[in-house]
Amino acid sequence: MAPKEAESHIVQAIKRRAGEPGDAAVTTTAEYDLMGERLKVEDVCDVLLDWIEKGKSIREIVTTNAKGHIGKPAFVIKPRLNGKMFYVKVAVTDPGGSRERLTIVSAHPDH
Repeated sequence: MAPKEAESHIVQAIKRRAGEPGDAAVTTTAEYDLMGERLKVEDVCDVLLDWIEKGKSIREIVTTNAKGHIGKPAFVIKPRLNGKMFYVKVAVTDPGGSRERLTIVSAHPDH
């Protein structure tokens, strides 16, 4: 199945949650990704907000290899951070609901 464009309510949920980086969850994989590149959760949230503000495409995929997220939708952008192209994958739990939460699934250089 080819990736599709994220629906507008998902983009808005990502925007809301990225505006609150202290509330974002981070998978173990993403923790190592960030440490390896000397990035913080705030850096990922800032790039998400900038990406959305510029109206750039956010692709929806089905996660195949992220522990706890396999078979679930995730949302991908490929921004430039620290002078490198990155592959950033996030998930949104309960978009628009009372338990809405952003999870950074991975954030690594796009090779």
